Amino acid sequence: MTIASIAHKRGRVDFDDLNSKRNYSPMGAYQQSKLANLLIAFELDRRLRAENSRIMSVAAHPGVANTNLFQSGEYSALEKRLRIFAGHVIGIALNTDSEGALPTLYASTALEVKDGGYYGPQGFQEMRGEEVGPAKIAAHANDTVAATRLWQICENLTGMKVFGDVGAVPTRV
Repeated sequence: MTIASIAHKRGRVDFDDLNSKRNYSPMGAYQQSKLANLLIAFELDRRLRAENSRIMSVAAHPGVANTNLFQSGEYSALEKRLRIFAGHVIGIALNTDSEGALPTLYASTALEVKDGGYYGPQGFQEMRGEEVGPAKIAAHANDTVAATRLWQICENLTGMKVFGDVGAVPTRV
C-alpha cells in the first residue's frame, strides 16, 4: 500500500535534484514526492505481474483532510492561528482526518481493489467524501520510463535489488 495525493497531478520529478537541495519549495517537494510514490507503486505492480506474483501493489490518497500537515512546523503565532483555522475549515468543508483514512482502509481491504489500482474519495474533485473508488491518475504518473529510472535510482541509493526473485530476500547491488 502506497499513500499518494491528488497533488501528484501538479508534480514533476526533477531527476537532477531529487532531494530539492538546489530548488526547494514545500509544495513542490510534496508534489514531487507524491508523484514519485505513484510511479514506484505502479512500477512495483508491473514487476510483480512480470513475476506472476500474487502480491498486490495499490495506492490511495486521502483527498484533502484536516491533518497535522496544516499545523506542524515553525510558524509565527499569527500564522499558527491561521493554520489552525484553515484546518477547522477543511474539516468542515472537506474531510476530517478520519474520513481521510477511509481510502487507505478501502485500498487495503476491499475485495473490489485491483492490482495496480489507485483509490480515493469520490466527492467534489476527489477532495472529499465518504464514498471511495478508483482515483484519477495524471498521465505523467503512468510514465514507465520515469518509473523505471526512479526505481533504479532507489536501488542504487539503498544498495538493494528486490527483483529477480519475488519473495526472495533482497540482495545488495
